[in-house]
Amino acid sequence: MRRTAAALAILALTAAACASDGGDPGGDEPAATTTPVAPVTPTETATSEAEMPPPPPASPQPATQAPAPVIVDCQTGLGPIVTYWSDGSVTGYSDYCQSVHDEVLRHEREANTFECDGVVCRNPYTGVEMPDPSATHVPDYSGGPSSGEVQMRYACEQGYADRADCESLGFPFGE
Repeated sequence: MRRTAAALAILALTAAACASDGGDPGGDEPAATTTPVAPVTPTETATSEAEMPPPPPASPQPATQAPAPVIVDCQTGLGPIVTYWSDGSVTGYSDYCQSVHDEVLRHEREANTFECDGVVCRNPYTGVEMPDPSATHVPDYSGGPSSGEVQMRYACEQGYADRADCESLGFPFGE
């Protein structure tokens, strides 16, 4: 019985909507009048979900803001400070990347710092050794004279060198 009542109500509404003015288009006759259809009450309609209108939309959700970008990487090495962010942007200075840069610089200084003992300099972090540049170098000629000594003796003997220098070294002057 309910379905029949619902079908009749729908048919009546459809007929009322189609019956608009019913006269000649452009004619002088007044439009035909229709009798109003009584509104359908909920007891007269079927309650199946196919016939129910969709529920009203929920209140609009506030737009969620994207999370603030975070640092994902910093330029390594001793060059300028470059900061790479999670949103894909690239900027210069950031406190975090400055601290990373300072740490790289500290390690670089340590890698190039040598402790010298007057003979050899050693890097305490890498173990690399090199001659101490401040050490006095005395070559060993196995008891023979160096080339500089040979040249100075000749200059003294020929009289080209300063007499005082030749006498201090024990070389004869001008012979």
